[in-house]
Formats: sequence, C-alpha cells, structure tokens
Amino acid sequence: MNYENLTTSQRVNRILFGAAVIVFTMLVNVAPLGWIAILPLLATYPIFAGIYGDDPVTALAKRGYAGAAHAASHLHIGGHRSRHV
Repeated sequence: MNYENLTTSQRVNRILFGAAVIVFTMLVNVAPLGWIAILPLLATYPIFAGIYGDDPVTALAKRGYAGAAHAASHLHIGGHRSRHV
C-alpha cells in the first residue's frame, strides 16, 4: 500500500509553511496568548504531513471527489434510462 500522496514540491511547501507559522508566532508578540499557543500546534500538521509525504485530509478529499464524480455519472437526466444500469 502506497501512503505517499504528496509530490515533492507539496511536501516542501507544507514544511516551509508550517515553519513560517511557528516563526511568525515567535516574532510577533502582539497576538493574544491563545494564538501564541494554538498556531504552533496547528503548524505541526503540515510539517508532519510534509515530512511523511502523506496527508489524510488530501486523500479523503480526493476519495470524496472521485466518489461524487462516480455518483454523478449514474444520474438519470431527462427521464431517460441508460441500458448500462
């Protein structure tokens, strides 16, 4: 089973974005204490997704889109029934 669903550029972008969020919260001391605590925690998700090369949210979104496209292909429009049902 292949768990890598991110390209190399996506992995690098996620790691850089997560690191930038952590650096931003360290440099900006104007934000309320709650943001200083929650932003680095939220930034760990893209960092670990980039390190491991697997993003479950992206995989779920792709699977949901594929399922919706498959369901849409079986819709009967205009009252005509397909012979391939």
